[in-house]
Amino acid sequence: DLVDNADFLQIEAMPPKKRVAVGGGSKPVAVNAVGEKKEKKTIRMIVEKFSKVKEEVFSDVEEIGGFNWQMKMSPPSGVRGVASLFLSCLYSEARVWHCKVQTKWRIMDTKGQMHDVDEKNQKELFAANNPSRRAPFNVMNNIKREAKKYVKNDSIEIEVEVEVEKKAGDRFRKKLSIDFLVPSEMFDGELSVGEKKVHVNKQFLSMHSPIFKAHFHGDSNEDLKLEEADLPALLEFLKMLYRIEHTATAATAAGVLQMADRFKVQCLVDHVEKFLFTTSEMKTDEKIRIAEKYNLPTLMRGGLLAVESDPSIGLEMIKSVTFKKYTAKTKKAVREAMKKTHVGEDGMIDEDDLEDYVHGFMDRMGLDFMF
Repeated sequence: DLVDNADFLQIEAMPPKKRVAVGGGSKPVAVNAVGEKKEKKTIRMIVEKFSKVKEEVFSDVEEIGGFNWQMKMSPPSGVRGVASLFLSCLYSEARVWHCKVQTKWRIMDTKGQMHDVDEKNQKELFAANNPSRRAPFNVMNNIKREAKKYVKNDSIEIEVEVEVEKKAGDRFRKKLSIDFLVPSEMFDGELSVGEKKVHVNKQFLSMHSPIFKAHFHGDSNEDLKLEEADLPALLEFLKMLYRIEHTATAATAAGVLQMADRFKVQCLVDHVEKFLFTTSEMKTDEKIRIAEKYNLPTLMRGGLLAVESDPSIGLEMIKSVTFKKYTAKTKKAVREAMKKTHVGEDGMIDEDDLEDYVHGFMDRMGLDFMF
């Protein structure tokens, strides 16, 4: 394939199809664009309290064909009042890529039987600039029209079979090279951080931040002073804003989020929240702490879901000294999440048994803590 764009020219050699002997002859084995076999998996999502959904609901993340995939349901909106369902590819924004995917959507009825929405698989093209696709309209429309058939105890179950057929054009984006500590003709403003001068473009920052806009284009002509700001965090924030770095990391996320929140750059706040929601490189208690501090509801839901799935996470949080620093609302949410946890064959822990369970666990572990 010959790939040509404004950044660079790249030539990629595509591997030939593998062949295996079958009954004295040979038959091609399907491979994708990087020489790997096509991969197929099913993603399932159960939506409880379906009639009262007011926030986005997410499935677990599944790795298929070298990509991470996730279902998302958005609450009803518009005149028809039908919820929206999406399939998203959670791949690095630092890369340029596209892939061909076959999807097959199914709905479970109240008797536990799965029903295909369409007889034929849907063929979709996912790409770096468009990583999400809406499910066929009939998925949610059928549920609304035939609620008695598909809705049980105000709960629905949906699944999508995802087969990644072809992955191509996967490469890193060409990075810019900008040193914000060195003056340049492209800069017309400065940010003072201690004794350091960080050089910026006033108009560019003003387009993204009402704080910078008020400063650079208001009554004040002085450079914005950030004596208390953390210089490394500010530089990482600028790199992401200027698209020098295309994604956050576990090491930079907290600092970038701090700056994005301070300067009201919502696009970076949303980006970091999405990264933290999906990363496994940060502990759940730290995710919940950040979600509480910056009011990130999606990240908070992700943290609480982790507590629901693993009782040890909630117990570790409760016995830590930092748990006392959480707000009453967050403490309650963590405890409520623990009540939903399955513990072996004992099933759900109800409210009456929760305290006894916690004390019993701590006694077995030799812990001394007042719940």
